[in-house]
Amino acid sequence: MLRKIMFYAAFSALLVTTLSTPALARKMSRTEDFTVPASGIKAVNFKNIFLTDLTYNGEGDTDTFSVKFVRVVNTDDTDEFEDVLAEFDLDITTSDGKVTVELIHPELVSSGILKRIFKRKEWRVEITVTGPSYVDLTINADFSKVRTNSTTGTFKINSDFSDTNISDHTGRLDANVEFASLRCDKLDGSFDVSSEFGEVDLLLVYLAGSSSASTSFGSIDIRLPEDTGAVFHSNKSFASIKFNTGGSLTYEGHNGSRRVLRGGGPRMDLNADFGSISVRDNVRGKQRTSQRIDEGSGANPMTQGAWQRYKSDGETLTLRVTDTRKESRRRVTTLEFDENESSPFESIDVCETDKGLSLYGINGNFFGRDLSGVQFNPSRLWLPFEDDVETEDVLLGTVNAYALKSTVDTPAGEISSVFHYDIEFRNSPVHTIRYALGTGFVAFDDFKLVAYDSGNKADKSTESPPPKPRFEEGVVRSVKIRGARLLKSSEVKELLVIREGTSYTRDEISEDVRN
Repeated sequence: MLRKIMFYAAFSALLVTTLSTPALARKMSRTEDFTVPASGIKAVNFKNIFLTDLTYNGEGDTDTFSVKFVRVVNTDDTDEFEDVLAEFDLDITTSDGKVTVELIHPELVSSGILKRIFKRKEWRVEITVTGPSYVDLTINADFSKVRTNSTTGTFKINSDFSDTNISDHTGRLDANVEFASLRCDKLDGSFDVSSEFGEVDLLLVYLAGSSSASTSFGSIDIRLPEDTGAVFHSNKSFASIKFNTGGSLTYEGHNGSRRVLRGGGPRMDLNADFGSISVRDNVRGKQRTSQRIDEGSGANPMTQGAWQRYKSDGETLTLRVTDTRKESRRRVTTLEFDENESSPFESIDVCETDKGLSLYGINGNFFGRDLSGVQFNPSRLWLPFEDDVETEDVLLGTVNAYALKSTVDTPAGEISSVFHYDIEFRNSPVHTIRYALGTGFVAFDDFKLVAYDSGNKADKSTESPPPKPRFEEGVVRSVKIRGARLLKSSEVKELLVIREGTSYTRDEISEDVRN
C-alpha cells in the first residue's frame, strides 16, 4: 500500500506539472454515436475509464442506451491526430442482462501514459450515456470526471484520482475512493463508502438501511434528514468522529462508541484512521406549504420510475410504475404495489385515455380476487372519466363513478378534478377508488395519498420513497412463474424445492432457482 501511495504521489506531481504547461496545439476531436437496446438490461458496467469525462443520465421510460463517444487530441498534425485516435476504441457488449462499456486506450495497447506526456500527444475522452433509470451501475474510473443523475438500483464505483458527482440516486451506494473526491446529492437508500486520502460528501433524503463509512487520511461528511433515527458504532485511531445533531443523541458503550439518535434506527458503522468523519442531521424535508396539484399538472403516474405512497392508520403502501410499453399505439403502463397483504391489487396494466382508465391486464390479487394472468384484448374501460356512470363486468363487478368537483386536500397537496369510484363484487364489500386526471390514484379505501414522485425532476415528491424491502428470510406465500416457454409453469414449480407455506432464506431460494 505504501508503495502505491508513493507511486501515485510522484505520478500525480509529474502529471500536474506536465499538464500545466501551456499547450500550443489546437484541439482536434472526433465523435461517434452508438445505440444499444435497453430491453431486459438490468446492469451497466463501465470498465477502464481513464482520463475521461463520463456522464450517465437516467431516463425512466427510454428503451435504448444512447452513447456519445468523443475523442479529443491536442495537435496540429492531422497524421498525428489519426495516429493517436487509432489507439482508442469503445467496446460495448451485451450479455446476460448486462451492458459492458469498456474504453480501449493507450495505457493498454502501447507505452501508455508516458507516451502521452513525453511525446506531447495530450488526449482526453468524453463518454455521455442516456439510459434507463432502473439499472445497477458499476464504474471503475482513474483520473476522470464522473457525473450521474436520476438512477435507481445498486451503484458501485471505484475511483482513483477522480472527481465524482452523483445526483438523485435511490438504492445502495458502494464507493471506494483513493486520492479522489465523491459527492452524492439526494441519496435515498443506504451506503458503504471508504476513502483513502480522499473526500466524500453524502447528502441523504432517506436512510433506508444499514450503512458504513471508513476513512484513512481522508474526510467523510454525512448529512441526514432532520427526523432520522439511527444507531452509530464508532471506531477511531488518531482521527476524529464528530456528531452535530439536533435530535436526541445518547452515548453508550466504551467511551461512547455506541450512539443512539432519536431512539434508534438503521445501524451505521463509522471507522476513521488519521482522518475525520462528520455526521449532521440538518437536511430539511422537501414538503412545500400550500402545494397545489391542478389537473394535468404533470404528476402523471404513467412515467417509468414514478411512484405514489399511501397511508392508513400507520400502515404504508407504495405503488410503482415498473414498466411502460406501446400496444395498439397506446402507452400501456404496469403498476405494482410493494409486497403487502393490504394492497388492493398486485399488478395491473393500464392506459390513461380521453374517456377513462383502460385496463389491459391483471396479474395476481385484485381487491381480494385471484385474477392471475387475465388479459383483455381489446382493453376494457375500467374507470370512466364521466359523472354518474355505472358499468358492469363479469370479472370486475359493478363500477359506479361520480366526480368530486371540489378539491381534495391530501398530505401531498390539494388535488382538483377527482373522480370517485365504487367497485362492488358480488357477495363482497364495496371498495372505493379516487383518481385524478394527470395525477393518478388519490385513495384506495382508507389509504390516502401522502407522497409521490412523477419521475420528472422538476416535480419532486413531498417525501422520499424507501427502496423495495429486501427480505432475507420468511415464509413463502406464493410462487409465480413468468416467461416460461419451454416448460409449463406447473412443470417449473415441480422442479423447485421451495413450496408455498415453507420457510426460506434468500440464499436458499437463489440456490434453488439456479439448480
